Amino acid sequence: LNKEQNMSVCVCVLRGVSLNGVQVVKLLQFYAPWCGHCKRLMPTWEQVALTLSNEPITVGKLDCTKHTSVTSELKINGYPTVRMYRYGEKYEYHGERSKEAIVDFALKVIGPEVRPLSDRYELVRVCEKLKKTAFFLLAGEKNVSNPLIEEYYTVAKKLFSKAYFYQILPRHLPSTFPCDETVCIFVVKDGTQFLYNPTIDQNSLEKWIQSSRWPFMQLAKYETLTEMGECCNDKLLVVAVLDLVEKRKLKSPVKQLDDLIRMTWQQYSEQLKGKFQFVWLDGNEIANSILLRTVPVPCLFVFNASSYSYYLPDQDALQMTEEILLQFLQNVVNGFVAMRGGKGRVQHLRRIFYETTTAIYTMFANQPLLACCLFGLPLGIFSVICYTICSTDVSVDSDEIYADSYDSDSDDHEKEE
Repeated sequence: LNKEQNMSVCVCVLRGVSLNGVQVVKLLQFYAPWCGHCKRLMPTWEQVALTLSNEPITVGKLDCTKHTSVTSELKINGYPTVRMYRYGEKYEYHGERSKEAIVDFALKVIGPEVRPLSDRYELVRVCEKLKKTAFFLLAGEKNVSNPLIEEYYTVAKKLFSKAYFYQILPRHLPSTFPCDETVCIFVVKDGTQFLYNPTIDQNSLEKWIQSSRWPFMQLAKYETLTEMGECCNDKLLVVAVLDLVEKRKLKSPVKQLDDLIRMTWQQYSEQLKGKFQFVWLDGNEIANSILLRTVPVPCLFVFNASSYSYYLPDQDALQMTEEILLQFLQNVVNGFVAMRGGKGRVQHLRRIFYETTTAIYTMFANQPLLACCLFGLPLGIFSVICYTICSTDVSVDSDEIYADSYDSDSDDHEKEE
């Protein structure tokens, strides 16, 4: 390892990678110097290293263009790739590329897989600390032989890099946690707690945890939507297209739609929580790529992340009430709203055409000179070639074709005479 100092942040620049250490925990970024996404991530990576400087984690980065053998051995297929290695095990990060999200991922991975809580006051502190995310809580004796406890620890061992798992004795539970059984499992999010009931929930505990680990109105990125499509395949995503700056203004249309969605959830959460996951997008870029058109801000639609199909309301989102929004969502579930999009061949061609034209437009809007050179030079060369082909005189004088035969005929005629 070689250490590089920048803004008082110690990021280890890797010259080689050894991942077989028994007590080694490494958070690594695999990058290429020419990669634009990697360049944008570098300042964030330094902030991550500073935040984790007191944790038992080595934060490092590896230039894959200089260490191709290591890149091949570790099967690095894209840049940047963020991975964490814990005692020889690999944990790939696919989430949002922000300091908070990466630090949260690292703290989950360093474990323990299930974190014990000694009393209710410690639970209250955890609830306050993780109020913006979701965590799972087992109320039960760790050493008691129970299938549900064993399954909880098995799932936690598999998913501890994606969610926080805690354990507490039932007698230490606050009164707000309803637990009439010897073993209870809760998901705590959005200021409340939901009890897992294996007799009502048809899914296994693992599927329930996968589907329940997202809080209400999660800020979504491309990576988040993909992961939600894999985890919440039994739920539809209610996507609100908002703007972070406008969202903070009390009388803005964006704030109005945000308040409408939150009030609808507060009133009808029992009817909606098993069928929908609410998310919001900062800006319309992702929504444009889904709907294949320019989407106004604010707006709302329902999205199936697995099939890439979507549903649109008949009226403007700002004209809705809580009851109208609820009715629209119920109509989607009952099949009364037309499904659009999908992954068919025609839709795939439309998506390619839209993304190509959008990329060209963005290039001309942001870098007009470069775009003119990029497209103008090949077009100019092609035009010259076409002009040369079309203007070349390919006609041949008839004398050039028949001159020899005419002379031969004349000679023969003279001989006969």
